[in-house]
Amino acid sequence: MSNPRVLNGPACEQLDDIPFRIVDSMKRSRFQSHDLLKLIRIVTRRQTYAAPHGQGEDEWQAVADELNETVEAAFSFRACRDKVAALLKEHKRATSASRQASGIVEKHTGLSNLVEAYLQLKTRFEERQQAERTRRTAR
Repeated sequence: MSNPRVLNGPACEQLDDIPFRIVDSMKRSRFQSHDLLKLIRIVTRRQTYAAPHGQGEDEWQAVADELNETVEAAFSFRACRDKVAALLKEHKRATSASRQASGIVEKHTGLSNLVEAYLQLKTRFEERQQAERTRRTAR
């Protein structure tokens, strides 16, 4: 006998294109590829790295609220913050591995390009902050 819960044949093929997402604020949502693109765009636009000390959590909550409204999901500020940190870590690892391997062509995706742009903006901001600190201490 077949299991009545398992979908086979045409029924399964019809469900392949349907995005399954149940929005329940009490349950976690999982990031999908289009969610990641929206997340990194929101984070880049809002410049979360430039939030004043002590206001980072509020900034990330605003990011989560905007993302939830855009993609109709239930992401917490911690999930957004941790996912961006994981994306940056993975991007740095992939970039390092690509530099070490000679003769390998890098694969550029829309997400990797957005992460690289965010990382460059964040690095420039941190360099400006450091230059300002050294200028203040030199006085």
